[in-house]
Amino acid sequence: MKGTLPDALLRFAGHSTDFGVRVLRGLVWPNVDLAIRLWLAQIFFVSGALKLTHWQTALYLAPHEYPVAWMSPLSAAYVGVSIEVLGGALLARGL
Repeated sequence: MKGTLPDALLRFAGHSTDFGVRVLRGLVWPNVDLAIRLWLAQIFFVSGALKLTHWQTALYLAPHEYPVAWMSPLSAAYVGVSIEVLGGALLARGL
């Protein structure tokens, strides 16, 4: 006799676990990855769009909440809004 029943069950469990992980990695993970990416992209894009539509608030936030020592507040507001809007769009696109 080659092996006992517990040995055969352990080999089967190992193979079925490997198969299950491969199936999950191939079928489920791309959808989870897409959902996480779109969720983060929405956060960035909405934040940038709100700052863009309420420009005075963005100008207030630049020096008081998000100060950048080597940039003027106006430049920091422009760069911050641009990064949030364009970064959110690029993240949603997958880049």
